[in-house]
Amino acid sequence: METTVTVSAVETVGRNTYALRFHAPDDFAAEPGQFVKLGTEIDGESIARFYTLSSPTVGDSFEVTVGIDPDDGGDFSAFLANAAAGTEMTLSGPYGDQHYAGESRAVVVAGGPGV
Repeated sequence: METTVTVSAVETVGRNTYALRFHAPDDFAAEPGQFVKLGTEIDGESIARFYTLSSPTVGDSFEVTVGIDPDDGGDFSAFLANAAAGTEMTLSGPYGDQHYAGESRAVVVAGGPGV
């Protein structure tokens, strides 16, 4: 799926860490552990990054939580740090076939910048 999404809320959840909630597009179905690509245009250049969904379910909305380094973050990090309700971004995904599907027991091993 490739579409445009709108930020519905932004919450500071830690030092330089933000939870961005988005209105879910029609037919958007994702499972815990999947990820999306969010993007925008900055100074005439398309920029996009991948983010793991941090909301346990997807209904009318979904959430990603991002940590932003104010000293080493790039243009997209600054864009996300200044996002507010009503900000629009491009969305691709969801991606990933390794996700929690309600098993009674699970072992989770994770790595990468989204952890």
